[in-house]
Amino acid sequence: MVAAAVAVRVLVAVGIPPMSDVYYFLTEGVRTLLTGGNPYIHTYTSIPPALLTPGAHQVFTYLPATLLYLVPFYLAGDVRLGLIAADLIVGACLYLYGDRWRLGAAFIYLFLPFVILFSTVFLNASVIAMAFIAAFFVLESRGRRATGAVSFGVALATVQFSLLILPCLLVYYLRRRRWVEPVIVLATAALIAGPFFVLSPTHFLRETLFFQFGRPTAPLMTSGGFIGFTLNPSMSAIALAALGVQVPLYVKAASELVVVVIFARVTDVSSLARNSAFLVLASVVILPSDLFWSYLELPFMFLLFWLSAPKSLDLVKNI
Repeated sequence: MVAAAVAVRVLVAVGIPPMSDVYYFLTEGVRTLLTGGNPYIHTYTSIPPALLTPGAHQVFTYLPATLLYLVPFYLAGDVRLGLIAADLIVGACLYLYGDRWRLGAAFIYLFLPFVILFSTVFLNASVIAMAFIAAFFVLESRGRRATGAVSFGVALATVQFSLLILPCLLVYYLRRRRWVEPVIVLATAALIAGPFFVLSPTHFLRETLFFQFGRPTAPLMTSGGFIGFTLNPSMSAIALAALGVQVPLYVKAASELVVVVIFARVTDVSSLARNSAFLVLASVVILPSDLFWSYLELPFMFLLFWLSAPKSLDLVKNI
């Protein structure tokens, strides 16, 4: 199954060129890093004008672990190899983690068309963080606590969505009176992201965090795109279409806080996956002004981990 998953992705990657600016940003970002430059203050020139995201043509939103992870794959010839590898890691972890549904969960993830496209054509950099989160679930379920915490710490320095899951993870740890693992998670993320922050604090925060809340709201529906139209079902776009007003940042923050309080009530590994899925799903509607459909791949993975969770994980509640 893994061999078939690799073959399908390679065929798609060879047959269809990248149709997203993500590929060009990541490629040039890694090249800039390898030549001693700072990706967060670099001027990007390789992105085809037709693929530029409106309002984000010189914004490098990707966290440092994404770049560091992609270095060997860039040197091997194509950063998409890194996303394909991440897909395979997620599929393998679903199999290693799950119970009787594990083969089905791995198959669904590895062969759904949109998953394949998000690692080859419409690149979703979040899949790199997903691989480390998937590894966390396997490691945690097998009692390898410190290694699992390191894996989640890497994910925290890979994509901003991991920050949304952090409250659920901290509740999970603290309910078990485990104090070391939260420190490992935060320290790992700080060690990876810290040097880039120190080099250019203003640029780093603006590119990776503040920009997300200042970008213009895309219309609820527009013509064009891969299927002839694009849909933006974010809270901002819905409010703009229905009421003609922008959603203030404080309303988004308050709404997000309510969602966090609701879904941070985690009791075991299985509920951590379930609640994280619904938390991220609600957050991608509430927080961004423009909801890209690739944002849904992370909660989709969480749902697969929840649905395939082995019954034996009930024992983890008391570990």
